[in-house]
Amino acid sequence: MILNKYGKKLLARVMALCLTAACFASAFSASAVNGTFLLYWPLPGNSGISAGFDDGRGHGAIDIPAAKGTPVLASAPGYVTSTYTGCTHNFGKNYNCCYSLGNHVKIQHTGSIGGQTYSTRYGHLTDVYVKVGDYVAAGQVIGTVGSTGYSTGNHLDFKFYIGDTVTDAGPYLQIPADVHYTGSDWARNGAYVQSLKTYNNTVYGGPVSAYVPNNGYGGSTGLVVSSGRLYISDCTYPYIMKRGAADAGVTGTIHADADITAVTLQIITPDNKAVASVMRSPMTTSFDISALSGNLGFSKLAAGDYIFEVFAATASGEQRLVSQSFIVTSGDSIIVVNNTLPNSAMKPGDSFAVKGEVIGINTLTTVTAAIVDQNGKAVYSSTRNPGGNRFDLSAMNLTLKFQNLSDGIYTYRVTAADAAGNTKTLISRQFYVSDKTLITGEVTISGLGWAGLASSNLAAPYTYATLTADAQVYPESAKLRYQWYADGVAISGATGKTYAVTSDKLGKKLSVTVTAYGDCFGSLSSAQTQEVQDRDSVVTDIIGRITGKPSSYTVNLLDKTISPALAGTPCNELLEKIIFSTTFNDVYDKNNQLKRGTDNLCTGDSLRTSILSQITIARYYVVVLGDLNGDGKVTSADARTAMRYAARLESPPNAWTQRAADIDRVNGVTSADARKILRAAARLEPLSAV
Repeated sequence: MILNKYGKKLLARVMALCLTAACFASAFSASAVNGTFLLYWPLPGNSGISAGFDDGRGHGAIDIPAAKGTPVLASAPGYVTSTYTGCTHNFGKNYNCCYSLGNHVKIQHTGSIGGQTYSTRYGHLTDVYVKVGDYVAAGQVIGTVGSTGYSTGNHLDFKFYIGDTVTDAGPYLQIPADVHYTGSDWARNGAYVQSLKTYNNTVYGGPVSAYVPNNGYGGSTGLVVSSGRLYISDCTYPYIMKRGAADAGVTGTIHADADITAVTLQIITPDNKAVASVMRSPMTTSFDISALSGNLGFSKLAAGDYIFEVFAATASGEQRLVSQSFIVTSGDSIIVVNNTLPNSAMKPGDSFAVKGEVIGINTLTTVTAAIVDQNGKAVYSSTRNPGGNRFDLSAMNLTLKFQNLSDGIYTYRVTAADAAGNTKTLISRQFYVSDKTLITGEVTISGLGWAGLASSNLAAPYTYATLTADAQVYPESAKLRYQWYADGVAISGATGKTYAVTSDKLGKKLSVTVTAYGDCFGSLSSAQTQEVQDRDSVVTDIIGRITGKPSSYTVNLLDKTISPALAGTPCNELLEKIIFSTTFNDVYDKNNQLKRGTDNLCTGDSLRTSILSQITIARYYVVVLGDLNGDGKVTSADARTAMRYAARLESPPNAWTQRAADIDRVNGVTSADARKILRAAARLEPLSAV
């Protein structure tokens, strides 16, 4: 199925919401004791830091690695003040491909710190789901992680401002309990991550009038809230529970410096549908929520994903104090939370500390952690018998000797069994150990992955396009081997960078894999292309299934042209009518310069796309009726040129020039076409694209 841009965004938002719910569920329970934070951690479930605020290069931000497409959350409520969505170079690189920050969002938050506004900025995104002027709630998905701009890998570049001054977010930011340094080329980051742990920021107080952190720039010691104090302490909540279980284990005490006028506990679904809600008006400065949780009906919940939320209000307003997802299972279940995974590429001698907690509804009988080689043999293995519902994987560290592994491909695997006879593989992570460099990047395919008719005559033989593998690989010096596939089966002899589609591939899906050798290793594969189709099917897909309506422009797959436009047509009109931002992205002039949406089209401009149903296409050329010289106008000079073409004194240099001159689409370029162009230049008769 091919989706239009709105369908794709809707699908991305739904997927992001589901991922967000899963990410928030990374902690089995939370206990808030001392610290108060203002900003939610923007990537729940991703607690590694590859670069800190003060890393010796004037970075001024926190880099949080995560997989491409991971949902990014707004750290606090506020209004979007800046976005950028123009970077399509979404892979690791060591140069500035377009705009250094890549796609990004900046939010100015409600409330103030020391009398000044504060804001956050989120960089290198793949998708941006908000626009300038939008109001966003704390925890709302605003985009997804990527590697756009000057970015050496997928991560979130998170920056914090007080007023216009870049400031360390650490004293204000929720710090994951397992925050850790992932390593990078920059200095001081290990020390920075250690400093984050000292803040103990575990209580969400929401936007308040004034926070004064101990940030090394003077001021008071510790974190002080000057007014509007409202928070929850000693809060626990379920992560996983069996359907019908009565005790959800919800505890916590709400504190305020004024009477609490309302406390609301609710259970909602990930798509924000209310399941249960209960409210009280304590009119005291503290309130134990455990007295209310029993009225929510946890035991009546059907199997599925839910979110448990706590709100409290004083005369100063209402704040959300807790928003945590949990799972209700229909039967026995075993899960792992807060786990860490080894890097996909490790050097011989590199160590790795196993972390995580295995949790079962029933008593856990065995937990096995192992390092398995590519032949399926366990190189190192440890089995424990917990005899309870929880087990800390760090107990396996002395047995799993990652630092002793020789060159090879391995899998880190964790399995568990419970007293009810359930067995589950909880972790299965493949990684490499080698002195060589693992390649990163992506592989795409340029060219049309389908067959096109040689002419409008249906009896004419098929011609087939040549595909090119575009490997954007780091390091750039990597030596690569190629292998093409049809429906996942290797094509014999198709081992070059290009592949000429043959008639036997009609109806099949094509892909390519590059494998590094020499000083590098690893493989990267393209997505499978759209099924190889004939010309008529392709045009139907492009115009019909994507737009849902016929286009007023003709897409010619043979000479890669789009026609005809009329002189004075702006770029935006063409983009909107030819599958705007789903197939074709931008218009470029003959000098390879990007044109604005309001600029007029000229013959010879190119309409370009990044991906059409997973096939990368270089460009389609634009035809403007009567505009032979490509200046965006129809003049007597165009008429003279058309007359020379008609008289066979010279031939059109390009297919799009000939189509621009052939006004009546009869017998090629004739004197009748030249007369029509001349009358249009003299404003005696308009041309028509019909």
